[in-house]
Amino acid sequence: MRAGQGKLHSGNKVIQLSNNTDPTDEIAFLSIFNSKDATLYIDIYAVTTDTGNFPGTKIYLYQDYPIGSQETKIFRTEDFPIAESGATHFGGSATDMILYVGTVNADPVAYVYYSVYDAGSPRSISGYVNFTGDSGAGGLQGLVPAPAAGDAAAGKYLDSDGTWTTPPDTNTTYSAFDNDNAGLVPDPGSTGTTTKYLREDGSFQVPPDTNTTYSEATGAAEGLMSIAHHDKLDGIATGAEVNVQSDWNSSSGDNQILNKPTVTAFPSTVSAGNILWKQQKVTISEAQLDAMHTTAITLIAAQGADTIIMCGDALAIIDRDASQAQTLVSDLVIGYNGTTDYNAAILYERRFMYNEGGDRTWSLKADYSGEVSSSMTGAVNVPVTATFTSSGIKAGSLDEVVIYIQYYVIDNS
Repeated sequence: MRAGQGKLHSGNKVIQLSNNTDPTDEIAFLSIFNSKDATLYIDIYAVTTDTGNFPGTKIYLYQDYPIGSQETKIFRTEDFPIAESGATHFGGSATDMILYVGTVNADPVAYVYYSVYDAGSPRSISGYVNFTGDSGAGGLQGLVPAPAAGDAAAGKYLDSDGTWTTPPDTNTTYSAFDNDNAGLVPDPGSTGTTTKYLREDGSFQVPPDTNTTYSEATGAAEGLMSIAHHDKLDGIATGAEVNVQSDWNSSSGDNQILNKPTVTAFPSTVSAGNILWKQQKVTISEAQLDAMHTTAITLIAAQGADTIIMCGDALAIIDRDASQAQTLVSDLVIGYNGTTDYNAAILYERRFMYNEGGDRTWSLKADYSGEVSSSMTGAVNVPVTATFTSSGIKAGSLDEVVIYIQYYVIDNS
C-alpha cells in the first residue's frame, strides 16, 4: 500500500496518481478538497498504450466533474468502473496505464490525498511470513499459507500448527455398556407384547411381579387405609383447612370473623363528643431533678397545630435519698411550655418533699383553678412540662421520680 498527496493550483493543474515503476497500481482511496469559493471542475483520466483493449490513448473516468466551494469529494476503488483486461478495477502501470487527476479551472486551489496498492498481488502485505503453531513457547502470527493442489478435494483444514491437515478419523467404535463399563445401549431384540426394562448389567428383562400384599397402616408402619380412617376422612367438609388464623380486619375468606360486635372508635383529637384518654410515663433522674428549676422536663410532647393537651390526674412515685434531706422550700409545677410559676400550674404540689423522711407515692389532682396562660393561644401546640419553683430542691435529696399522667387532646381548629 502506498499513499500520497498533492495540490492543484495555477502552476500545477495535473497530479499523477499511479506509479510509473510499479507493475500494476490500483486506486484504493482518493479525496479532493476544493478550497476556492467557486466550483472546481476535475478530470480523472488514464493515459494508456494498451490500444488493443482501449480505443484511444486517453481514457476519461470522470470529465468536468463538479466539486462545490469548500466541498470534499471522496472516491473509492468501486468508483473506478474501467478495468484493464483480466483485472477487477481500473489500474495503471508503466507500460499500460498511468492515472491522473487534473482540472480545467484557470486558478484552482484544491488538495488531493490518495492511496494505491499493487493490483498484481491484491492487498498483499510485504515482509510478513506464514504463521506457525505453538512450539512450547507460543506460536508466531503471520499470513495464512496457501493450500497445495488437491487440499480442498481432500477436505483438509488449517491446523493450529500452520499446516493444511487431513481431518482425523472420528468413527470411534463403542461396546455395549454393562454394570462395569460405559457404552452403547444394546439391541432389545424381539419383545413381543412384553414390556421389558434395561437392567444395570446391560440386558433387557421382564419386570418382576409387584403384586405385594400390605397390612393396615398403623402409627408406626405404612400400609393400607382402614374403613374407620376412610369414614373419618369422608366426613370432613370439602375445602376444610387446619389451623386457620382468624383476622379481625378480614371481610371475606376462611379467616373472616362473623357476627363481630360494633366497636366505637374514639378519635385521637376532639372538639366535642367522645374523648380518647391516654397515659404517659416519664422517669426523671437525680441529675434532672437537681436542675429542674432551670431545665423543664417534658411530660407530654406538643401534639401539633390547633391542638391543646388537656391533663387529668397524675401519680408521682418518689425514690428518696436516705443520706441527704430535702430542706429547700420548692413547689412542683406541672403546666404548659416550661412554666415555673405556680400561678400558671395545671397540677401543683406545694413544698415538694420538704423534710420528708422516706420514699413516697403522691397523687396529684387536677383541682387547681387559675390562669395557665396570659393569651388565648398560650396552651396551643405546646408541651406539658414539670418544673420546680425558686431554687429547686436540695441537690442529691431525690434519686428518682416516676410520673404517670393522664391526658387527652383537644382539636382547637
